[in-house]
Amino acid sequence: MSKKPTIKQKLSKPRSKRRFAVWVHKIQERLIKRINLVKCDKCGSPRLSHTPCRTCGYYRGRQIIKMKEPELKKTTKVKV
Repeated sequence: MSKKPTIKQKLSKPRSKRRFAVWVHKIQERLIKRINLVKCDKCGSPRLSHTPCRTCGYYRGRQIIKMKEPELKKTTKVKV
C-alpha cells in the first residue's frame, strides 16, 4: 500500500476557493476557444458546426427542423 501525503498546514477557505476559481477560469477559456462557428449554406447566419441551423432548420442541404413562419401582426385602424 502506498502512503498518502499528509497535510502540512490547513488552507484557509478564501485561498482554496481562489485556487479553484483560477482552475475553472482556465477550463472556460479552453471551451470558448473550441466553439467552431460556420456560416449556414441556406440563410448565411452563423451556426455551430455539425448541428442544424436555428434560424432556418437546414443541415447539409436538407430541412431537419420544421420552423414556424413568422406571424404578421395585425394592425388595427384607428378612426379619426
